[in-house]
Amino acid sequence: MNKRAVIFIAAGAAAVALLLGGALIVGQQQTRSDAASARSALPHTTATAVDPSFGAAGASTAEPTSPPEKAAPAPDAEPGASSQPPAAEVLPPEPDASPGLPPSTPLPVLVTTPLPATASATGKIVHGFPSHLIPTAPQSTVVSSSVASEGSHLQAALTAKSTMSADDVVAYYRTAFAKYGLLDSAAPAGQDSSALNFTRGTNSVTLTVTETRTGCRYIVFGALTAAD
Repeated sequence: MNKRAVIFIAAGAAAVALLLGGALIVGQQQTRSDAASARSALPHTTATAVDPSFGAAGASTAEPTSPPEKAAPAPDAEPGASSQPPAAEVLPPEPDASPGLPPSTPLPVLVTTPLPATASATGKIVHGFPSHLIPTAPQSTVVSSSVASEGSHLQAALTAKSTMSADDVVAYYRTAFAKYGLLDSAAPAGQDSSALNFTRGTNSVTLTVTETRTGCRYIVFGALTAAD
């Protein structure tokens, strides 16, 4: 082979190498351009710094919880006022408005021992008659009186007539017997008469009144027990 042919072959090979090199450069530039276009098409992301304390030991990725907010005070609450309910006010006991009752006065004794001997009288009060307990009504005339005693028991009877009305005689004895605690109640009576029974414990006094043309006629009979 002559030198001219060798030179021609070498020149052809160099030309082929240049062509291949240029095509490779053009291809790389195109690839870079395509990659840049692809990156520009992706959404923009901001890199987040990683906490160095984050480890693979299962550290929580949840966000820290904010402390609970304190409830706002009521609109009408004054600053510094306590939210607890006020303690119940203890009132002092009221003084007793009703005064104490005075001590009761003992009732008078009806009759005492020794009792009088049995006796009777006409037109007057017999000796030993309990006149303090069974008085004679005003405007009266004694018809008869008597006493009878046995042990601690005494019976006393008085028959009289008065110019007072029957109602006035009843009112008089009701007041007189009330002083000794003798309380009255209705008692059986005969025709044209009215009667009341005055009692205190085992003691009793019966008053019977009958209307007359000049006033009334009345009988008082007492069954009494003497106090020791």
